[in-house]
Amino acid sequence: MQRVVYLGASILRGWVSFNFVELLGQRMEKDGFRFVNTGVSGDLAYNVLARSGHRDRRPA
Repeated sequence: MQRVVYLGASILRGWVSFNFVELLGQRMEKDGFRFVNTGVSGDLAYNVLARSGHRDRRPA
């Protein structure tokens, strides 16, 4: 099973609007995909990076 992780803010989370990550998961589970929605309301890009544990120490 392949895992696809979505990172983002409340619009990705899908609590107020349409949750497309859940729909993708339902449609593609039979094809061997698992979709994980890690959207958090109010998150900024900085917060997503902090939660992921990965940081680019050599900016472009």
